[in-house]
Amino acid sequence: MTSTKHRFEEGDVIFGKIRPYFHKVGLAFTGGVASPDAIVIRPDSDKLRSLISLTASSDEFVAQTSQTMREGSRMPRADWKLMTTHEVLAPLSNLMDNLEETVSAITG
Repeated sequence: MTSTKHRFEEGDVIFGKIRPYFHKVGLAFTGGVASPDAIVIRPDSDKLRSLISLTASSDEFVAQTSQTMREGSRMPRADWKLMTTHEVLAPLSNLMDNLEETVSAITG
């Protein structure tokens, strides 16, 4: 038997698929299991965690995701494949370090 639930780890970004225009984005402070109606975004490195979190919760990203969502049986859902087409300009390494340091201090 398989499950459609998604495991997430501390530091992952969780994006609510259903009605993405409600801006349901959060940073996981512990590991756990998410519903299939959540998208778990795991950064390739700890240095990218803040940039990904800030991008996924930005008005621009949520608006683009909302404009490209799929219609569900009852509720519209975000489409991960289309979400991955959102372009993000990564800052220079020293600015990325400063960003991560600042956001980490806020989020613990």
